[in-house]
Amino acid sequence: NIAMGASVVSILITVPVLLILAYAKGIHLMLDFNPLQIGALIITVILAWKSTEEGHTNYFEGLSHLMFFVCYAIIAAYY
Repeated sequence: NIAMGASVVSILITVPVLLILAYAKGIHLMLDFNPLQIGALIITVILAWKSTEEGHTNYFEGLSHLMFFVCYAIIAAYY
């Protein structure tokens, strides 16, 4: 799937560049995640994997992803 490939490449380029820029500017940037963020990351990876497994998605799958991210945003706001 081209969307998943583009997302992975974007992450693999962006994160190291940001870490190098932060180090060059003297900013201590840590990738220290709390359990809620790790859980959300794992669930997001599973959702993306299961959604793209068939090679196509539908409206319901997109809506379920949107609802997950809205719920996560609400939980993160109060966490």
